Amino acid sequence: MLSKDKWCLEQTELMLAPLALLGQGDVKPLARKIFDEMKAEAVKIYGDIETERLPEASAAKKVRLSFPAFYWRLEHRADDKFQLGADDAKLPYVLKDRINRAVMGRVVDKQAVERASSFNALVRQLIRSGRI
Repeated sequence: MLSKDKWCLEQTELMLAPLALLGQGDVKPLARKIFDEMKAEAVKIYGDIETERLPEASAAKKVRLSFPAFYWRLEHRADDKFQLGADDAKLPYVLKDRINRAVMGRVVDKQAVERASSFNALVRQLIRSGRI
């Protein structure tokens, strides 16, 4: 198991810890089941970057197309490993809830994401058009 997967499994166990306190017994099997289902769903949607053995730049592009990137402070805005255009740059963290509502409300669709240079570029386009 990859170290990041191990960490995610441990976090899932921690989230379920209150169930153990309520007398539900060992939560590790339930945590493993939840983790396995989440991982399978993520691989189905986004592919498995680790097993695809993509070059670093290609893997980074795939991640940028799949997830928004945020900055908390202005000095963190430029902390990108790869040179990106202005539309692809990180978004302010205060937009996170608006973006999540747009994703859940199906304002952001997969075809639009695939046509954009990054998820962040699509979000900026949708903000300019007033859809987010």
